Amino acid sequence: MADYLVRIQVRSPTLPYLDGAWFRAFDYEKWECWASSADMGWGAWSVEAGWAPAWAAATLGLRAKKTSLWDWTSGSKISGQLATVRQDMAANTGGPWAGR
Repeated sequence: MADYLVRIQVRSPTLPYLDGAWFRAFDYEKWECWASSADMGWGAWSVEAGWAPAWAAATLGLRAKKTSLWDWTSGSKISGQLATVRQDMAANTGGPWAGR
């Protein structure tokens, strides 16, 4: 899977803002990015820019460092923030943030 994700990344010396992105569709048989302006809600030049590329890049980075998320964060002190974050997230019963 890692090899596939790396191989289908956009490589574009003429459009550097696309370099390293993933287009939202890929034709495996033609081995090229594919999209159609006729696809509802998507243009042909749409790229995935949300959570999926972030997880893919983070996972590939951890693989390059020969570690896991758990080992990488084992010395983190984030758990000390859990009670405050949990309380903040429970405020307003899920409604818009009103502050304290």
